[in-house]
Amino acid sequence: MAVAVALLAALVVAPAAAFDSPGTAGDTVFIQVPAAGSGAETAGVIGTMTAGMPGIAVSKSSVIRGSDFVVTVTGEPRKEYHLSVREVDGLGPGEHPEIAPGQVGVTNNTGSAVTVTTNAAGTRSVQFDTNQSTGERRFTIRVEDPVNPDVFDEAEVLVERGAVTVVASGTGFYYIGDEIVFSGTNTDNDVTYLFLTGPNLPPNGIGFEDLRKGILSAGVQTGNESTFTRVDVDTDDTWTYRWNTSLLYTRILDAGGYTVYALSEPRARNALNGAPYSTTSIQLRAPSVEATANAVVAKGDDLVITGTATGDPANVRVWIFGENYYRFQQPAPVGSDGTFEYIIPFEDTMVMQTGRYDVVVQHPYDDAFDVRVSGTTLMGNDITPVNLTALQPHEAADALIAALDSQFIDTYTNFTFIVEEPRVLIDPIGEQATGSTFTVAGTTNLAAGNLLSVEVIPVAGPVDNSTDAGTVAVVKGDGLNRWSFEVDATGFRPGQYTVTVESIRTAAIQTATFTVIGSRESPLSGDNLTLAPGWNFISIPRPLAAGNDTAAIFSTVDTDGHSVLRYDTAGGAWIALTPSDRLVPLEGIWIYSAGPATVALNFSTALPVSPPERSLAAGWNAVGFPGTSPMTARDALYSVDGQWTILIGFNDGAQAFEAGVVNGGSGQNADTRVVYPGRGYWLYMTGPGTLGVMGV
Repeated sequence: MAVAVALLAALVVAPAAAFDSPGTAGDTVFIQVPAAGSGAETAGVIGTMTAGMPGIAVSKSSVIRGSDFVVTVTGEPRKEYHLSVREVDGLGPGEHPEIAPGQVGVTNNTGSAVTVTTNAAGTRSVQFDTNQSTGERRFTIRVEDPVNPDVFDEAEVLVERGAVTVVASGTGFYYIGDEIVFSGTNTDNDVTYLFLTGPNLPPNGIGFEDLRKGILSAGVQTGNESTFTRVDVDTDDTWTYRWNTSLLYTRILDAGGYTVYALSEPRARNALNGAPYSTTSIQLRAPSVEATANAVVAKGDDLVITGTATGDPANVRVWIFGENYYRFQQPAPVGSDGTFEYIIPFEDTMVMQTGRYDVVVQHPYDDAFDVRVSGTTLMGNDITPVNLTALQPHEAADALIAALDSQFIDTYTNFTFIVEEPRVLIDPIGEQATGSTFTVAGTTNLAAGNLLSVEVIPVAGPVDNSTDAGTVAVVKGDGLNRWSFEVDATGFRPGQYTVTVESIRTAAIQTATFTVIGSRESPLSGDNLTLAPGWNFISIPRPLAAGNDTAAIFSTVDTDGHSVLRYDTAGGAWIALTPSDRLVPLEGIWIYSAGPATVALNFSTALPVSPPERSLAAGWNAVGFPGTSPMTARDALYSVDGQWTILIGFNDGAQAFEAGVVNGGSGQNADTRVVYPGRGYWLYMTGPGTLGVMGV
């Protein structure tokens, strides 16, 4: 037992597994005791840590190589201790964590071992550095008393390999000329190495700078940092690289799929084993341009060429070839959304000759236009100079296109347009009724948005309120564009009228004539129905006296052989009236008169008089309205408000149907328009209903 105590006093040792933090007096420790006569260790003995024994603790149990960690030594105040990294078999110089130089209280620094002197509190913190060469394994850090090396403490730290990630901005599909942003993280090094692989590139990859210079022969070389694209890693372990593909050497890359490699070491594709790296795939497409304009432009109109260009060019160039009209390499800026616009102003088109014009829109493909003009001479890489103005316009356009079709030259699109004399056409107007509202319309080759002046006046000259005028805008049409003008004929008198339509900007003008005829609000005149020449759509406004309530009352009308007709909605058939057929209110009747005529009505005086009613079927019904005064269509049709949709009257003076009244409509179709007793109307019903007019 005395021997054991002596050994305890002299050989107190705390193995690394015994405790994780600096020991203090009173801690329980495991003590290794040498066997008698042998250097081998026996089973341990449990003892108690005494004051002055060194202790050790690490700030991190594991670190990514390239990071540092701190070891804190505790022991007697102002005492020297030996601190070192235990050597690992198989690791060479520089592959162990190294003690940072220039630290306070640290001397005799060999990189892997130092002498540390504790401060007055008995502690000292020491920084260890790792780098990309540091081995990926668990290292043991040891502190010992230099006087008695068997008095020591140990701690472990795991050094791990970092990781690299890479992503590309956007969808992964790009046009040559776009800027592509690559970004990611790198926890293994403070530099990220990039290279690219793909069609017709060196198999082991190539740096982005070589693509800009046009150097493809060697590509990247393992260990040769200068052959890679180097990107510094920020303090938060992130990195970013912007690749402007418009700066590539002329046509060095084909359209296709490519792979971007990001690594923490300068290794080529054939030497990736063991190196942290990541990849991302991208698809490159050839840049393109599309453009269009109206196929026809009227002289005096702007011609707007619009289009889109991919590949993020700053500009495209517009070339125009026509008779005595040339515009060479006109720049059209391309917006951030890839769109562009070029306008041939109306001052130009006003003096352009009619006929065909060729347009070519040139895209630079990369950051420079390969085809250009000097004066009027077409020039470019490997292109035979041509004087464009010495050629016919279409031949000059063909010469430019042939140059652009050469290998490794810009891309383009082309189209033609026609310049015409401006013209305005007026659709047939037909007869119109006094007091009505009708539309005059037509077509034009003027562009949408052009303003037209419209004037309607009597052929014999203006009288009172017998004119109408205004300005309308041309709207886009199918083929030719269209215009329309609503004429208010409230003050018009019967007679011939002229409508004149004139372009405000150009010299286009057109006229047409039409006839305005009288219109009657109601065919009732006292107790008579007055008929106009032609077809009349009438109704009986009140019950007729017995003996005078049949179709025989029309016997004096010269119908020119036409039947008097009623319409059977349920049966979908016209019915010719016989002289004995009774006539009742609420029913529309069609009668033809060879000339003006009057039909006497003998109304019943029998009392009491019940409000008339009539059953209506779904579909079109020929109806009339009773009474002696007009009322709004909304009020007249109140009893069938949920079933009716359209009411259409007939102008017997114009021999034409009027604009329809729409249930709940507005403007000229408003259901506040009035209906007149004695007239007939077509009424469309969505379902059956009973028409009954209250208050009559």
